Amino acid sequence: MGISLERCIKYLRFIRLDLIKRMDKKRQKELAALKGRHRGDRCFVIGNGPSLTKEDVEKLQGEITFACNKIFTLGENCVPTYYFMHDPVLLPENFAEAKKLQTTKFWGMHKNTERFLRKADVREDYVYYIRKNPLKKEIAVSEDVSRYVTSSGSVAYAMLQFAFYMGFEEIYLLGFDHNFSKIEVNGKEIVNENVTDHFASYNDVVTGAVNVDKLTRGFMEAKQYADTHGVRIFNATRGGKLDVFERVDLDEILLRIHQDRCVTKGVESK
Repeated sequence: MGISLERCIKYLRFIRLDLIKRMDKKRQKELAALKGRHRGDRCFVIGNGPSLTKEDVEKLQGEITFACNKIFTLGENCVPTYYFMHDPVLLPENFAEAKKLQTTKFWGMHKNTERFLRKADVREDYVYYIRKNPLKKEIAVSEDVSRYVTSSGSVAYAMLQFAFYMGFEEIYLLGFDHNFSKIEVNGKEIVNENVTDHFASYNDVVTGAVNVDKLTRGFMEAKQYADTHGVRIFNATRGGKLDVFERVDLDEILLRIHQDRCVTKGVESK
């Protein structure tokens, strides 16, 4: 059985990107320096679901946060500690605006974003490479993000892998509604116009049908990795359909954090 020209081209592009990654020693060293940076710390990984509100994100000031894509539309008081984007449609359309964020930025390079990122000004930012794990399952958690990051169809999975790599031991998810207006089921697109995809008023961000099964498998992989590496992941999303992780009440978590800070300040003032 012969190999189609389309498949051959895809393979060659993959090999080319892999060679570029191997030659990009500077970026690999930069990413490697992140290992264990926040060992034992707590962080919040923020999604883009409609349950996310500006008020909730603002309450996280002082916390270490990961966020992505159009989070910048929430305003200057909602700038995350670490910002990520690798969607092939969102990246070129929103790069100029996202680039203005006064924070640490990460851009994901794969066969559909490589050409854009090669021309873009990312000299002061981090660039990570997205690929399948050649030895394990397609979406297995990467043990070394300086080499590659796997994808389950969402930048959220990349953020979780970086959180693991940086050494966080307590991770809270926020804004992960896990419910979409367009989903893919057995190769067919199913549309539900009653579902809103994002926290903002626009509904044009989802560029195609979402493979919810693949997204869920990614979260299950993340949970399995966390469970075997002493990491606790909690879902603090207000509602939604993501039930892979233990649910917690966001207001209770924020109250606990506030109380801990008050105790810490009291000890330091003595």
